[in-house]
This record gives sequence, structure tokens and C-alpha cells, in this order.
Amino acid sequence: MDLSNKKIALLGSSTGIGFECALQASLLGAEVLLVARNQHNLQDARHKIAKLSKCRPDILQIDLCDPGSEEVFKQYINSSWGGELDCLLLNSGGPSFSAQDLDVRAATWQNSFQSLFLSQILIAEFAINLMKANNFGRIVSLSSSGIIEPQVGLIVSNSIRAALAGWIKTISMQVATHNITLNTVVLGRVQTNRLDTIEQNKAQQSNLPLEEFRANSISQIPCGRYGTAEEVAHLVCFLFSDLAAYINGTSIRVDGGLIKQI
Repeated sequence: MDLSNKKIALLGSSTGIGFECALQASLLGAEVLLVARNQHNLQDARHKIAKLSKCRPDILQIDLCDPGSEEVFKQYINSSWGGELDCLLLNSGGPSFSAQDLDVRAATWQNSFQSLFLSQILIAEFAINLMKANNFGRIVSLSSSGIIEPQVGLIVSNSIRAALAGWIKTISMQVATHNITLNTVVLGRVQTNRLDTIEQNKAQQSNLPLEEFRANSISQIPCGRYGTAEEVAHLVCFLFSDLAAYINGTSIRVDGGLIKQI
């Protein structure tokens, strides 16, 4: 794979899987823009990537929960990157675990809809218009196994991420003639801080010690372990590359065989 001379913006890339995607893209020669809401984490991520690769990433602080965050993104790309963008990673931290799915507050739905759906599609629409001019573009959305097998306690994520997957599929059918592809990466249990938090909440709700809960969780995965952020990043970078030109409008699972559906 070679991502040399590719300009790649990655949402939610100061930590976790988003960060690993940015790091791997940098190692493959891309110019990357780290986008996240925490300035300290962004600066720390830039420092780490600069030490490990030849790239010193640009950083942009925006909060996808804020209406208008896409305008800040647009202004940055137009002013600092000359209106050029080859690849885009759609990614946002998920909503918190819900002990009672019927009791989710309206404000939680509204904030989550803004960050998990509306801000991301507005940024993607802007990106697609730029990509059309160059007859090249790659958009990859990081999603959750909950869009295929909904998980109790994660009703907000299950619902809104499924809506984004529907948008990705619909748009992918309309822009492919411009050599622009859109795909969804469906994550199973990948070792991240978010997974740790979810499992702590589920273990507490189940009245089980955390280690016992995790052992039960791992036993359900045919590969017998959790995935790693690096494994996800390798797939994302492949989808960014020229090698993936005929992969479009699909959902690819990185789950160790966890999801039971064919």
C-alpha cells in the first residue's frame, strides 16, 4: 500500500482507533489532519506521530456535538489545505452506556444525533464536492457491530450509527462514477478505552467481577481474543488506497467472527 501525496482528514483521531489510523496513514506517506475536540490530546497525538513517522500532522480542534462544527472544518480545509482532500475518516466517540434504554433523555438523543450523524454527513458532503474535482476520493466510516446485532445498553449508538450506515450506502451508489468510494468498517470487540468503560458498566449491571465478565466476553469470539486498533487501521488504510478502487458501498467486519449473521 502507498498513500504518498494523499491528503487525509481523520475525525476522532487524537486517541484510540482514530489515532492508530492516522499513524498508519502517516507511515504510508500520507499528509494527515487530526481532528478531535480535546486540544491537549491532539497535540500529544501530533507529537507521537511526528516521532514515529516522517509526518508532522496538522491538527484541528472541533467538537462534533456543536452545530456548525462542519463550517470550521470547511474553513480549515479551504484555507490551510487549498481546498484539497483525498480521503476522510468518519469517526466519533460513542454515547455512554444506558442502564435503561427506555429512559434515554431527549438531550442525549439530540447531542448524539449531532455528533454521530449530522455533523459527519455535512463534513462528508463537503469532502465529496472537493473529491469530485479530482476524480478521486475515499470515505471510510468507523461503526459498531450494534448496527447488525443491536446491543442492550447501547440503544443510542445502535440507532444513530445504523442511520449513518444507511446514508453511506445510499451516497456510495451516486458518486462511484467519480472514482469516489464510501464504505463502513463494522467493529466488534476491539481493545480500546471505550470498550473498557462499556465492559465495566455491563459487569456491574450483571453483578459479575470484571475479569469474569471479560473472560465470558472473549469466549464468545471465535478468534479467542479482542482485536487491536492497529488491525483496524490496516483495513482503513487499504480502503483509502488505490488498491481498493472496486470496493464500494459495503460494510466490512473486523470482529474476529463474533457477529453470527452471514
